Amino acid sequence: EELRTIRRAFGEVPALGVPALAGVDVASLDADAALGYALAAARLAGWVAAAESAGLARLRRTYPVLEPAPVGEEVHHLDADRLVVHEVRAAYGCSQVAALAKITFAEFLRDIPAVAAGLAAGVLRLEHSRRLARETAPMAGNPGLRTGVVEELLAAHAQCLRATGSAWTMRQWSRRTARAVLAADPSRAEQATADTRTERRVWHNADIANGQGVFGLVGPVQETAACHAAVDALARQWQAGGCASSLDQLRF
Repeated sequence: EELRTIRRAFGEVPALGVPALAGVDVASLDADAALGYALAAARLAGWVAAAESAGLARLRRTYPVLEPAPVGEEVHHLDADRLVVHEVRAAYGCSQVAALAKITFAEFLRDIPAVAAGLAAGVLRLEHSRRLARETAPMAGNPGLRTGVVEELLAAHAQCLRATGSAWTMRQWSRRTARAVLAADPSRAEQATADTRTERRVWHNADIANGQGVFGLVGPVQETAACHAAVDALARQWQAGGCASSLDQLRF
């Protein structure tokens, strides 16, 4: 029954499906054909992800909504969400965090069918759909508003595809979605600033094998921009004084 539900929702596997891809001798392809093969596989991956998410969303709905027990009766409290996460974790052999991420993404596609349809049709890439889900997650408490924002973004992306023949990049998806979320809910800007201030930190990663380290800081953009401006001004001062090194070297 679940498989029939998935087929009704997404139709049959795309014409260029697994058998067609599996029958291609990739080593014999020229550059254009190899790129076409890769894109066909990416479209198929999107369809598979949409179908997988439909199954996981259906799994979540098979768990009953637990009603409060009458007063005086012994109650064994069961968290249905937690049970689903544990079942997915066991089935996939993944971590609890990864299982929760799969279910969260599945529910996002269930609640906004236009994204699932775009994935299944190969119009949206899987990584773009996940970025869209992640960037609009703060609006999860207001499903109507979130759906409206997502559908407007999908319409703008479709218009770009028709006009230029090119899809948005990951960076464009991220920036446009962030702007759309803030425009729809201006209070998010204040909350985001407060959250960023609370989560300020400085970090250092050392790649001892290659003798390379990465040093950084995370915090409100005004403060990080001020730090960068101070370092940049000092580097330019040294360069104007006759230092031959590049600006990047002087900033370091």
